[in-house]
Amino acid sequence: GAYTDSIPMIVVSGQVKRETLVATYNDKNLRQLGDQEAKVIEMVAPICKYVVRITTEKELEVELPKALHLASSGRPGPVWIDMPSDIQMSSEKLEFRDYKPREVKVEDTLIVGCAELVGSLINSSKRPLILAGTGIRLSKTVDELGVFSRKSGIPIATAWSHDLIESNSPYFAGRAGTIGTRPGNFCLQNADLVFVLGSRLNIRQTSFNWDSFAKNAVIVHVDIDKSELDKFYLHSEYKLNMDLKDFFSAIEHLEIKDHYHGWRKWCFDIGQTYNIKNEPFLPSIEGKLNPYSAILQISAALSGSEIIVCGNASACIIPFQCIEIKKGQRLFSNSGSASMGYDLPAAIGACVAMGKDSEKNVICFAGDGSIQMNIQELQTIASKNLNIKIFLINNDGYLSIKSTHENFFGTVFGAHPESGVDFPDFCKIATAYGIKSHQLNSIQKLASIAEILATDGPAVIELIVDINQEFCPKLKSRMGDDGKFITPELDDMFPFLPREILQEIRLSAEAIT
Repeated sequence: GAYTDSIPMIVVSGQVKRETLVATYNDKNLRQLGDQEAKVIEMVAPICKYVVRITTEKELEVELPKALHLASSGRPGPVWIDMPSDIQMSSEKLEFRDYKPREVKVEDTLIVGCAELVGSLINSSKRPLILAGTGIRLSKTVDELGVFSRKSGIPIATAWSHDLIESNSPYFAGRAGTIGTRPGNFCLQNADLVFVLGSRLNIRQTSFNWDSFAKNAVIVHVDIDKSELDKFYLHSEYKLNMDLKDFFSAIEHLEIKDHYHGWRKWCFDIGQTYNIKNEPFLPSIEGKLNPYSAILQISAALSGSEIIVCGNASACIIPFQCIEIKKGQRLFSNSGSASMGYDLPAAIGACVAMGKDSEKNVICFAGDGSIQMNIQELQTIASKNLNIKIFLINNDGYLSIKSTHENFFGTVFGAHPESGVDFPDFCKIATAYGIKSHQLNSIQKLASIAEILATDGPAVIELIVDINQEFCPKLKSRMGDDGKFITPELDDMFPFLPREILQEIRLSAEAIT
């Protein structure tokens, strides 16, 4: 997850002493020599930015500063230092040196060319759009993004980085992608110029129908990682392999006239008409909440200062579609690998990072399946009295897996109680850990959310939800007669709009002058 999501991380692992280390004797066929030895470096190398096994104390003088630098420079990521136990216990004095990497200077011609290109493309465009990704956060250019958008008048759609812009901003153009929102995908698919800034355009963003991604647009893709720019399925007309800080610096003094009022109004109107609140959700039934209605109500109750951490599947997709981002809010997930069990540890990390004196809430959305991967962390939350409100979405199991089984196989295996997977009483578990618990299973009980959020300390709020509510909207593939998946274009989301309405939307965008 840290590798795919570009999270800076330093891991120092303990290893057996050098005398009984396989690597000391360079025998690649020997599986193990020391007691419980493992070939850690060989295992983690494919998912780390840099790995090193320390063989002498002096190596640390160079390797530790190097690891610290590499973890957070360029495209960030995890680094791994494997340290034998005898080196750990050494009393040898060390003098750490500053790590001085080879300076990579951006060519002046690239800076000038970038400015000329951007200026020319913007001035000839009628429907430009910024698709902003996580690289904006990683490069610390959130402010620069806002300045560029306001100065040029170009609206912003977000790509799994929804907290880059408030939902009520006049420059907000929705959330694009396979599990984004209709407005975001309408804006993306009808733009004639798209600046992709800091998004690696993974398949969850482009869909498997990647040839139709932003099909009406000239795409300018800016990314620090050349390999991401050169992926076989991308068709960006302009690929700028550069740091976003350098990109924004290059265009800082561009003379750009904002003549996109009509386009922004179109984006705003689409956002209002096809707001997720207007989707045909199932009504809440006796003893069950509609998960979309519940999370929309939770979002409305938030003050705007929270850090929101989302787990996986329903606990991520629905909040990422529904949460109305307010100024000051942060929204986190682990979309690259989407490992179950992320929710509680990430919420703890976010809470600790805010400081022990912070009165802000950390909001954690977790699924009933995912939370059990690290449920022992409830004790950490209780012991430290962390201000974490855990909204546990109880949908009777692994709902995403259940839906996939039903859609493609017509039956379900190992995904819910009827197929052999049962779940405990989570309120009793919370009580056992000494954490306040609440079970909400009706619209009337949802009214207590504001009161719960106002309390100090942790709480588990179990949401009993209707398992029949599908993700809505979503890009829905179907299987053709030849057994291959057929994926519609991004703006053709399920539940499908009448064909004439979809065509009318597309034509109305083309008519903008």
